[in-house]
Amino acid sequence: MNYLAHALLSPTDDTIMVGNLVGDYVRSLEGIDPGIGKGVILHRRIDSVANSHPAFRRSAHRLIPVMGHYARAVLDIFYDHLLARHFTDFVPATTLDAFVDAIDRRYQGQRQRLPPDIATRWDDLTWLTTYAHHDGIASSLRRLSQRSRRHADLTTALPLLDEFHDALKRDLEELLPDLAKLV
Repeated sequence: MNYLAHALLSPTDDTIMVGNLVGDYVRSLEGIDPGIGKGVILHRRIDSVANSHPAFRRSAHRLIPVMGHYARAVLDIFYDHLLARHFTDFVPATTLDAFVDAIDRRYQGQRQRLPPDIATRWDDLTWLTTYAHHDGIASSLRRLSQRSRRHADLTTALPLLDEFHDALKRDLEELLPDLAKLV
């Protein structure tokens, strides 16, 4: 799962929510604020359960012929796009903008608890709303490409988002309720 999904799958405890958001950047829990550490553990658990879930596997299987071993990472970004684009289908009580604003306020209140190298990654979280648009997804895929070992051009996956949009959304609709039980 990617950032927007992790934000959605966070408890009301702000430190746990922040740890869940930054979980990919924490290598060791040693010296980490205990609440942040609980969030990192939650992040890892969500990713583990998601990766083994039948809906996630179906989605990844659709992308593997084109994206190979990058399919799961691309899928995480695609799921954030679907979540952002159809946010009120998943969270009828609020809008994407209102949700992201609330998550950003919570993040800002806990940011000082993060190790400095992690805290400087994001000034704010308002960029999460860019996932609702193809150009935001393209930008995320470009950044992921730069971090890949082979500098693969992951933007080549964009046509797959349109091709499999409905099927991926159905898979996400099946997956999210099961992941929400982990929180």
